[in-house]
Amino acid sequence: MDVQEVLKLADNMVFAKTGEHLDDLQKAILLGVWEGQKYSQIAEASYCSEGHVRNIASKLWKRLSNVLGEEVTQSNLRSALERQQLFIISSNSGNDFFIGNVNVCKDTKSPEVPKDRSPSTPTPDTSKPQTRLDLADAPHISLLCDRTSELATLEKWIVQEKCNLTAISGLSGIGKTALSLHLIPQIQHHFDCVIWRSLRHSPPLETILKNLL
Repeated sequence: MDVQEVLKLADNMVFAKTGEHLDDLQKAILLGVWEGQKYSQIAEASYCSEGHVRNIASKLWKRLSNVLGEEVTQSNLRSALERQQLFIISSNSGNDFFIGNVNVCKDTKSPEVPKDRSPSTPTPDTSKPQTRLDLADAPHISLLCDRTSELATLEKWIVQEKCNLTAISGLSGIGKTALSLHLIPQIQHHFDCVIWRSLRHSPPLETILKNLL
């Protein structure tokens, strides 16, 4: 994990448990310790005394210990957070969580989508009820390999069969994200809202629901 992933993971877990985000000094301590800095270095960079940093750090380790369910200290912070990330990923990756699964295989065809029909900004269809779209976190994708059959399968599962959760699996870079983004214009009019969120940092469900609401 890089430092920003560490910060986001810790902040999400603390917020889910306490309803409070990490403050600036707590973040500085977390990132400083992750990068191997001493309390004196963190204090100097944060324009406060080393004693104050030690006091805040002690409270932070206790809070993280409570959140993670194991003792967290300055020396084991990295291993504790890495174990937690692996636990979350393994908990969220079981096949029993997926009602439907589309496996995306490699295809050499790469037709370009017209520039005026970006998947992240679908052209409104005035003949159908307007959907509230929240795609601010979605990446901009302008290309999609020939995925007609996969798009048709996903649309059938979600719209006709009312599939609540679907996984799109495949090798990295094969086009899973592009497939998802190109599916949205086909099915968006069946829903009141369509929201795109990345689960890369595996935030707790409680945190996701709070953000969505």
